[in-house]
Amino acid sequence: MQRFRSEDIDICYTDQGAGEPIVLVHGYTASSEMWSEFPPLDGFRIIKMDCRGHGASDKPTQSGHYGIQLAEDVHRLILHLGLSQVHLVGYSMGAEIALRFATWHPECLRSLVIAGSGWSQQTDADNYTMMSQALIEKGSFAEVLQSWSPDASDEEIAAIASLMGSQDPAVLAAVAAGMPDILCLPADAFSTLTIPTLGMAGEFDPERANVERLSDVISSFTMTLIDDADHMTAIAHPAFYGTIASFLKRA
Repeated sequence: MQRFRSEDIDICYTDQGAGEPIVLVHGYTASSEMWSEFPPLDGFRIIKMDCRGHGASDKPTQSGHYGIQLAEDVHRLILHLGLSQVHLVGYSMGAEIALRFATWHPECLRSLVIAGSGWSQQTDADNYTMMSQALIEKGSFAEVLQSWSPDASDEEIAAIASLMGSQDPAVLAAVAAGMPDILCLPADAFSTLTIPTLGMAGEFDPERANVERLSDVISSFTMTLIDDADHMTAIAHPAFYGTIASFLKRA
């Protein structure tokens, strides 16, 4: 694990392999460990970052440290490594970060993979705001899940909460509070995106529609569904990484 200073925040990342660089951006509450099954690819250099507020990176508790800064951390990492163009892959929150980054810095990208989320709408921004407020009020992710899913079993709640580890609810609340700042992009924000772009979602992922919506605004967009998968299981599906690898080798 290496680190660099992104303005006043330490961002941690791993950097393995040689060749065309791929930057992987994880989802909300996760870390670069989310990509542990991403296979080594001949001819590619794989860079996995811990977004601020996650993993081994710094975790401020003020929402002003998040939002657009999550996307700018990607840019600063690229500059720190002296890269000209990268393949950018994001899942869930990472896809939302990657999409915002792509509209700001298309010159930095060779290709783009948007998976598990996409062209988010106001409802999605509102959901992040509600998550932030609920974490502040309840003080734990498990209590939020219990209040939102009263029919869920104790085992289901414990399994999902265990994925959160010992993360600070105040940090997760701050991350969620900042997310609306990078969502709800206007259609014309995509006008400069001409790079090959792959969208991916589980067949039963509620975010599927947001990914598919990108076909309306990105001319170079292609879509792949992961059969019999939802938001949580798509990234573990055998077809997930194979589809990305095939796309990157063509891009």
